[in-house]
Amino acid sequence: MAVSLKPSTTRLIQGLVFLMWVAAYGWLWWSGRYSKFVRPEFDFLMISGGLFCLLLLGVVLFPSRLSGGCCAPQVSDRLWVHGAILLLPLLFMGEGLNYRFTSADMKRKQLSNQQMAGFSADVGQDNTIQNEVPRSHGPQHLNILNLVRGMKQIQGQRVLTEGVVFRDDQLADDQLYVYRFVMICCANDARPVGILVNHPQASQFENDTWVHIEGIVGETIFQSQQIPLIKADLLESFESTESPFLYY
Repeated sequence: MAVSLKPSTTRLIQGLVFLMWVAAYGWLWWSGRYSKFVRPEFDFLMISGGLFCLLLLGVVLFPSRLSGGCCAPQVSDRLWVHGAILLLPLLFMGEGLNYRFTSADMKRKQLSNQQMAGFSADVGQDNTIQNEVPRSHGPQHLNILNLVRGMKQIQGQRVLTEGVVFRDDQLADDQLYVYRFVMICCANDARPVGILVNHPQASQFENDTWVHIEGIVGETIFQSQQIPLIKADLLESFESTESPFLYY
């Protein structure tokens, strides 16, 4: 059944929808929380989206006078449904912001050998890392992505890194896999990249635990892939507040 709504009521409903979207885009940009969905460099998407919704809000609140205001729109009661549908992504956004990637996501997003070869080709080896690693001064702090990309250049050197623990029946008692998710564009394309760690107490660390690692870099074959192996003399858990993502 169609109902007749006053122009002011119609504009109020539509304007409220666009206003909520403007507020959402603004909050995501101001707080930096959008980086849980897309790369930090893509903040212009938040700004563009907010400005576009602000433009639509202006059109709704200040409609053109070309019609002379002579016709009150006949608006279907489906207007409420349309508004609710447009607001649904905002309702789910909170859940998405609070979602924590786990070892189950790591297994689900893990690439096959063929896919991993393509991903490795995209990420590539980083030969410049050789200049960043001091050879006579203390351990170098490197993230896991740089360890994987520069493992040929840092063989035998002491490093510090951190990541998330994954263990299963394929690993020995003194081994664990430590990974981070690497985002190229957005969270949907994030893929786990990791290293193997040897430590006598490895079996004491549960999946999804964040750990600091310090040790000597080597390399090994894990699931048919050549990855860094750290023989750790320091392995300790900590509570992380940082993003699970590394960005390439």
